[in-house]
Amino acid sequence: MPAPPVFASGEAFVDYVLAAYHQDLRTHQGADNYDYERFSYDGVDRSQLPYDQLHSAALKALLRHGDQLHQAYQLMADAASKTLFLELLRYRLSGHTHVRLSTNDATTKQRKAAIAATPYQNVQHNGHGLRRYTLPFAGQSLTFDGFNCDWPFFFPQYFFDRDAVSIKPIAGDHIIDAGACFGETTLAFAAAAGKSGQVHAFEILPQHLAVLRHNINANADAALAPIAIHEQALSDYVTDANTETLPTYLHPGFQITDVADAVAVVTLDAWAETHGITAVDFIKMDIEGSEPAALRGAEHLLKRARPKLAICLYHDSEHFFTIPLWLAGLQCGYKFYLDHYTIHAGETVLYAVAS
Repeated sequence: MPAPPVFASGEAFVDYVLAAYHQDLRTHQGADNYDYERFSYDGVDRSQLPYDQLHSAALKALLRHGDQLHQAYQLMADAASKTLFLELLRYRLSGHTHVRLSTNDATTKQRKAAIAATPYQNVQHNGHGLRRYTLPFAGQSLTFDGFNCDWPFFFPQYFFDRDAVSIKPIAGDHIIDAGACFGETTLAFAAAAGKSGQVHAFEILPQHLAVLRHNINANADAALAPIAIHEQALSDYVTDANTETLPTYLHPGFQITDVADAVAVVTLDAWAETHGITAVDFIKMDIEGSEPAALRGAEHLLKRARPKLAICLYHDSEHFFTIPLWLAGLQCGYKFYLDHYTIHAGETVLYAVAS
């Protein structure tokens, strides 16, 4: 891999990205650069739709916060992360018609083919159709119901291994899974941690919780870490739920701002104090844009425990700099790495490990 560029200033960083942006606009990618399975799952071809909101947000972030983006780029601890940082910024500026991510490669195609060939059973949960899979992970055979079996069974999201760096749950770890959804990743965490570990799964939607509990019960005989479910959202404030009704359908993209005050919200610091939690080894967050607030609400826990982190950045272009810069400001000695798991803008994860 060529060495990533070094920039003398934020202005030089912005100039470089803008030059790449204009070049990208003169480049046109083929049909194989659009994820039909993800965005045309219902047979409707959306490959030519404009994604102006994504592109405008990225351009605003670049022009308004070039210095901070440059600082975040400098924080990346290896060449692969720096190269990916620039690549993802270019993609968010121009989209699939102009930029091909390095993840659109033979390995991804092979993994997608393996996913398509994986057998499943169609099942119903309160009128909602899901797929039931049984797959091996960390020495266990895990059965779960979900939309698909991509992560982490074929794409190792939240299990980072690159060169000599490993940032993932291991045996005995105490893990926070923020945004557990149906629990596929929760089960994988529990398998990796083993019976000497502990997983705390945070989820708020009733339909998701029903599937999550079903999936946990379906694996009662496996050698998994105990899994505790917490029906709370994470942020930087604490409040009880009111009487408003939460969605009764499956909604992995649900944000706590979608229905104001309808969910119980807690900070990780308050939760840890209430439950007497002193050991946390790994925190994963995929909570639809609430990651910065949830991290702020965990400041004391982060400083005390310095856990390994896997934090999603892809919900907002500004998170590419706000999250790593805030974490660096804690002065916990974190080193930062970046990885990405799709051929589109979704599923970018910032990994951090304290040195």
